[in-house]
Amino acid sequence: MSPQAGAIQVTDRLERRIRKPIDLLRCITSGLEIIVLAVAGVAASATTTGVETDIVGASARLPTLLAVARPLVLFGILIIPVALAVRQIVRRQLQRLAEAVATGVLAAAVAAVLNVALQRFEGTVLLVTHDHDLIDEVATRLWIFKGDHEIEDYNGPYQEWKGKHA
Repeated sequence: MSPQAGAIQVTDRLERRIRKPIDLLRCITSGLEIIVLAVAGVAASATTTGVETDIVGASARLPTLLAVARPLVLFGILIIPVALAVRQIVRRQLQRLAEAVATGVLAAAVAAVLNVALQRFEGTVLLVTHDHDLIDEVATRLWIFKGDHEIEDYNGPYQEWKGKHA
């Protein structure tokens, strides 16, 4: 049979491939890379387990750390303004120092007046704050937002709620 014009002839003969030594080296290198990645994955998995253990251990020690850190933070809160005031005096910037002191006194006075006004107010106030002292002085009813869209409605002062949930 002779092939027809324009017909495609299919033969089942494999082409001869020329193999080079570099091909074998690349194959071995690829296999080794896969093994290294698998070992790295196992090591990373063990590391994340270790990190989880570390986080759980650290969170168990956190209350003790906070008890120790709180006086240091309070000391820092007191010492920083004093240090800045001394710096202003040394640099002979008394006007800036006077302005800063006046601003601090004004802010404290406004906070105190607001606190008294909130305590005397007869209506309902929705107060959103993280200031536990303000909550303790002003609030008579609390909405505590917990995780998973849960809200606890507590009718009473903050210190009482805190004592029950400590």
